[in-house]
Amino acid sequence: MDYTEFSEKLKQLRITKGEFARMVDMNYHSIANWKSKGVPYWACVLLHHYEKSKKLDLLLDIIKQYDK
Repeated sequence: MDYTEFSEKLKQLRITKGEFARMVDMNYHSIANWKSKGVPYWACVLLHHYEKSKKLDLLLDIIKQYDK
C-alpha cells in the first residue's frame, strides 16, 4: 500500500491522520514521513483489521435488534 492508498483508506474509514497517530501512539509527523519512506506493512494490516472490526460491530448491532 502506498501513501496515497493509505490516505484513501483512512478517508474511507473516516479516520484522520491525527486520529490514526493517536491510535498507534505515534507522532503525526512520523506518519506524514511515510509519504517518502513508504507505509509500513503493520499499518496496512491494522487498517484491514480495523475495517473488519467496524463491519462486525455493525453486524452485531443488527443482530441485537432481533435478539428479543
